[in-house]
Amino acid sequence: MLPFIIFEGLRIQQSWLPDDIDNNIVIQVSPNGWTDCSIALHWLKYFNDYTAPRTIGKHRLLVLDGHASHVSPAFADFCANNGIIPLCLLPHSTHILQPLDGLDDRDPFAVARLGYECLCCRPRDDDLLALANTLHAAFVVHVVDAVVGDAVL
Repeated sequence: MLPFIIFEGLRIQQSWLPDDIDNNIVIQVSPNGWTDCSIALHWLKYFNDYTAPRTIGKHRLLVLDGHASHVSPAFADFCANNGIIPLCLLPHSTHILQPLDGLDDRDPFAVARLGYECLCCRPRDDDLLALANTLHAAFVVHVVDAVVGDAVL
């Protein structure tokens, strides 16, 4: 998937771009250089166009950072209507959680990641829904551990 770039500004300036830039790269602007509900929905459609032809089965899992623009009604409706299962992490917590990084005995997502790799070899219709539930359960345990430590568990 080619980059989707957001610049701070009101208009795209040609001086920002190299002469040989790929025409398929999406470039957007916003007043602060961050995503908003409109840009997030545009990105989601870009993601859908790229991943839909490559999908095995009916669903795709999309792990998000929990930014407010990812939970707009239009974003959620598009996901529901296009077989995209959004798994939203808590806002401002991805530096702690990183659910798909690392693979060791302390990683609560190792089992889910291995399960996902197996599903890619032999997917069934509801496998991604089961995977989303597994990731959610592991995520909750990981959050509790990261926030309050072993004392609760």
